[in-house]
Amino acid sequence: MACDRMPGKLDLKKNLLAANGVKNIARALKENDGPEVLCLDVNHITADGVKALSDSETLFENNSLQDLDLSCNIFTEDASQGMQALAEVLKTNKVLQDLNLRCCELGDDAITLLADGLRQNAGLRTLDLSENCISANGVKNIARALKENDGLEVLM
Repeated sequence: MACDRMPGKLDLKKNLLAANGVKNIARALKENDGPEVLCLDVNHITADGVKALSDSETLFENNSLQDLDLSCNIFTEDASQGMQALAEVLKTNKVLQDLNLRCCELGDDAITLLADGLRQNAGLRTLDLSENCISANGVKNIARALKENDGLEVLM
């Protein structure tokens, strides 16, 4: 899918992409410049898909993706693996500004891993974690991470 330049917004919501579809998107993102906005909500993406998107250096080296919407994808099986990979991206990526993980059935373990990435992140401005399975302990971990992160402006 090499075309040098992708559209500014790539909206693929509700396409049932699953992990294999995300692997193809990750490959295209790696080979092309763009998009600035990637909507992958409601696509049956599991932790494997998040890991594929994160592990392929797609988000590590991407200099254009500013808004990533992964909402309404269920990461419950091995959610920690997906969030670990995403946390590693957050530690180094300075371009991503908006991350939507609303309604992904993330629990405290996954949130703790994500919080680790937030500690070192300098670019993220908005993070949506609403409608997840986060207890008071998960909230405390995010709060501790935000003490070291001065860039995040909106947390839902």
